[in-house]
Amino acid sequence: MRRIACLVAGLALLVGLVGCAAAAANTKPKPRVEAGWSDEGKRITLAIGQSLRVTLTGQTCTATSVPVASDKAVLQAERVGSNEGTSWTQFAARHKGSVVITATHGSSCQIGDFKPEKFNLTVVVR
Repeated sequence: MRRIACLVAGLALLVGLVGCAAAAANTKPKPRVEAGWSDEGKRITLAIGQSLRVTLTGQTCTATSVPVASDKAVLQAERVGSNEGTSWTQFAARHKGSVVITATHGSSCQIGDFKPEKFNLTVVVR
């Protein structure tokens, strides 16, 4: 009888350890996703808690607006920066939903008829 009790206790301990390992694997941070001009018009999917960095390169005389999300509750900006024509924003996925990240690449040194480039990236958080 004592042997059966020890066996049951050992199995319970093993099941508990396996459950903890599985839970730890699910809480492992997801890798940060990188996006740029080549992703314009595309759609990407993030998990809640995952981060996204959108970097839009430009020139020192050509300003690019900082990327912004259409719904800050779904995708929250954590860090924003701009240097020598390149603008970037690092976002964190906070809630399920769909947002569009937008930015405009204008021109302060272009001569003649110039249409600014627009950046649109759809992000789905699941």
